[in-house]
Formats: sequence, structure tokens, C-alpha cells
Amino acid sequence: MIFSKCKILLVLQLSLVFNCFAQLSDDFNRDSLESGLVIWNQGLSSGMTGEFLIESNELRAVFDNGSGTRAAYISTEIHPDLQAYTLKWNGKIKLDFSNLSSSLVSKNLGTYYLMSDKLNLLDNPYGFFLEFKLVPAEDSLTCELMFESSEGKTELQFENQEIKFKAQEYLSFEVTRNPDGDWKVWINDHYLGRTNFPLLEIVNAAGLQIQYSSGSRENKFFMDDFSLDYNPFFDSLSVSSPNELELFCKSAIDSPSVFILENYFLNDSINPEMVSFDNEVPEKIKLHFSSEFIPDYLNTLSIKEIKDENGYEISEERPQNLIFTYSQPDLSPPEIFEISGIEKNRIIINFNEAVVVDTSRLQDIFKILETENQIIQFQVDSLDSKKLKLSFQYEFKVGNSYTLKVSQLADAEGNIQTGQDANFVFSDNFPPGLEKIEVLSGKSLKLIFSEPLDELQ
Repeated sequence: MIFSKCKILLVLQLSLVFNCFAQLSDDFNRDSLESGLVIWNQGLSSGMTGEFLIESNELRAVFDNGSGTRAAYISTEIHPDLQAYTLKWNGKIKLDFSNLSSSLVSKNLGTYYLMSDKLNLLDNPYGFFLEFKLVPAEDSLTCELMFESSEGKTELQFENQEIKFKAQEYLSFEVTRNPDGDWKVWINDHYLGRTNFPLLEIVNAAGLQIQYSSGSRENKFFMDDFSLDYNPFFDSLSVSSPNELELFCKSAIDSPSVFILENYFLNDSINPEMVSFDNEVPEKIKLHFSSEFIPDYLNTLSIKEIKDENGYEISEERPQNLIFTYSQPDLSPPEIFEISGIEKNRIIINFNEAVVVDTSRLQDIFKILETENQIIQFQVDSLDSKKLKLSFQYEFKVGNSYTLKVSQLADAEGNIQTGQDANFVFSDNFPPGLEKIEVLSGKSLKLIFSEPLDELQ
């Protein structure tokens, strides 16, 4: 019995360790790079010697006194699920030099690969990276998010792109990317903005690549507090009733975190009064609020600290926000707005909304009360779904008044018109046709048209 309990305890301990470190993190607070939990790979240009080492609890590039432009990298494997999670990278980079000429800036820089298709960052990798480089002849540097593929390099554009930061000091960064391809960047807590960029098909690594052209800068590159987190992502929200929301996550949710009401905020202040969750559908959460939503008001639902079954969690510092507007449901049946003639046996009905016609019951839905005139065909207007064109068995007489009775006609929401009578005077869209000419005298003609004429014309 004791042995059995020990086995269970061991399994639980291993499970906890796995969940804690499934997301990558390294603060370099140790003596040896190899003694950490993250497996790092290194590489350097031909003819170089040296390596990345931990000194004073930070990662430092320590290389030789060679000549020419040289490069080195340090990377670790990552294989994120880009379709299910929001990725969040954090880290700090320092370039401990300044005041370079414009010709030297491009030869002395740090490139942090957020997502690379190759573990070897010197082997022409494709992917997304932050480029840290100095401003020529200044004690400042910039940071830009770039994407490189076989088509070349592309700089991702943000609202606050042109911000300079002090060189020779650590530059902290935070970058997020969600499954929709939305990127957000913070540098030293300055928000650069949001942009959208398509997916990278292959992701194998993250890490730092450095380039330098002088022995005086060979040990001037530093990195610290590296982390990569995976946050569950809610990709849709629906309003299921005037005071209920249904949320849908891209991964299966861990149920205990779901029921904490303080994990949800409507418009920064309102918590739900109840949460419904079905273990049979672990991607869906239903929130019940005490009051109905304000119609046509732009609402923001913030979600934080929700975990999925893999132990990944939406952070409290960067909650996910979902925007929605509540519209009151349509409970009214469709109504006739206007009836116009088209030609002798055809009319067009303009409804106040799109309608659904049961073609098997046309004779019951549309009736002309004054005659036995039966509908033989209907057509939805190709440019406006609110309009129906009806063709009848017999012709209408121009100038006569008719009553069209409509019943059992539904709209898209299933609201049924039980009966509406609409009066109209028939006129068509065709000009009167000249049918006959008679000579009355040497100066007079009698013209016979296909329909009565307006005296004013």
C-alpha cells in the first residue's frame, strides 16, 4: 500500500514538473549554460573561436580577436501550435557599444529570432525576428520586427515605429502573436502597436544571432531573462441570449479555472453571476450575467488566468479581449413596403426585410382578392433580397386597384406573417405601344394605344 502511494506521488511530481517547464524560460541565474533546463545550441563563423557563456547571471558572447565581419548564434528548439495558442516572447538584449558610422551599423547588430525554420541561425534561416541595431553616430538604437522568406525581408509596420532607445543598456522586449496572425510589440514597456501578418509554415527554433566587425565588440552582446509562453486563445464569441455569452477556445479547457468569476470582466467592471461548463464540450464556456446587455453598445469582455488541459494559461498582465455588440432579436414578421407593376402580368413586391418563400405553397401565400388570378412564378431580385418579382396567370389592367393578400410568409429568423392585405393601383414600367392609326380627315389622325394615356402627357 505504501509502495502504491509512492508511485502515485512520483507520477504527480513528474506531471507538475512537465507542466511547469513545458513553456520555455531561462533567467541564466547559474554558473553553467549546460546546467539549465533549456537545451541551447551554438554555432559560429568559420575561423572563429569562443562561445556564449554565463557571466554574472547573464548570457554573454565571448569570442576571439579575429578580423572581418563575423557571426555567431545561440538557439533552442521550439515547435509551437500556431493554430491553437497565442505565443508570448519576453527577453532582454544589450549591445554594449555606440556611435558607429552608417557603414558599420549593418555589420554590428543583434537579431533575435522569435520563430526560425532552422536551428542553425547562420544557415540563411527564414522566419520572424527582432533586429536591434544602432542609429548611426548616436548613442541610441532601434528595434524592428522583421519577416524574411525566399521573397526577401519585410519590415512589419506599427503605429509607433520610430522610437529610439538608449544604447549600452538592456532593452527589454515583449512580443505576442495570436492564431489570427495579429502581432503586438512592447519595447521597454513602450507599445509599438498591432499589425497582422500571415503564418510561418515551419517553426523549429528561437534564439539570438550576432554580427560584429571589430575585436572591440566581440564580447559586447548580452541576453537575459528569455521566455516563451503559450496562452490559450478564444477565437469566437456569440450572444446566446440577452444576458448570456458563449465563448469558444482553440484548445480544451481545464475546468477548475473556468469557474472563477473574477477571471472574466465585462467592460472592465462586471463579473458574470454564473459560469456553465460541460466536460463533454471542453472548448466552450457559457457566461450568465445578472443584467441584459445594452443594445447596439460596443462591449469588451476580458479573459484572464484561464488554463487549458496542457497547463497553459492566459496571463493576468495580458488578458485576451473579445469585442461584441448585442442586437435585440427580430421578433416581427415581414411586411410589404411597396408594390409596383413591371409588365402586364408581373408585379414587384418590396418587403421591409428578406423573406423565405415555400415554393410548394405559392398559391396559399400570394392571392389577388378581386380575381381568380393565380401566381405562376416568383423570383428574388438579384440586387435586393427584400424584393420579390411575381408573375400571374392573367394580365392586370392599368389603372385598376387590386388587393394582394400575403400569409404564411417567413423571414430569415422564422417570424411568420399570418396575414397582410396590401392595396395597389397597377401600372407597368413599359411605355404605351402604338397599336393602330386611323385617318379621320385630311388634317386629323386617330391614334390607338395599348393602354390609357395620362392626359397631362
